[in-house]
Amino acid sequence: MAGVFVAILGLMVLGLLAEGKRDQQEFEKRRAERWQEDVSLVKAGNDGSRIFVNDPTLVEMLANEPECIANLTTLYFSMADLDDDRFAAVKKLTNLRSVGFYDCQGMDAAAKTIEGMPSIEEIWCEGECFTAAGVKSLATLPNLKRVEFVWEVDPASEQLLRSTLPNVEIKLPPPEELEEERSEDRAGQK
Repeated sequence: MAGVFVAILGLMVLGLLAEGKRDQQEFEKRRAERWQEDVSLVKAGNDGSRIFVNDPTLVEMLANEPECIANLTTLYFSMADLDDDRFAAVKKLTNLRSVGFYDCQGMDAAAKTIEGMPSIEEIWCEGECFTAAGVKSLATLPNLKRVEFVWEVDPASEQLLRSTLPNVEIKLPPPEELEEERSEDRAGQK
């Protein structure tokens, strides 16, 4: 009887593994389709403002299409690990004016990647801030006009940004907005 139970249990485990593999394949297929839709949107004239990048493959796809290079002016990175070397393809996006980062890792690597790009005018951040190395890279952007943060920036980072980028508007959330968020956080913890 125990042998039958073990055999049935083994078959169930194999079935679950096969189902997991099918789910992964379906996920990969849907992701590839979404990337292709994003590329098609930009090729058709979309400026990129509705595209969220969380994988370097999409950046490479966009950077390999002449129409995308011509049309793409805005790019938002969302929950991406920007330390991946494949994100360097962003350098090919020569009309990129606005770059946003939402909850990304590797902000200094991102700043190093876009170093010196003359088209970039605006950077938007929600999440991790740049260290001194990242701010130094931002200082190489000749046409940078504005860096905006949605979350609180510690005073030392704010001072570093303002002193290193004296001709750039550094936009931080108003103190009352930050206090409101803190109150909501405290209320949610009770």
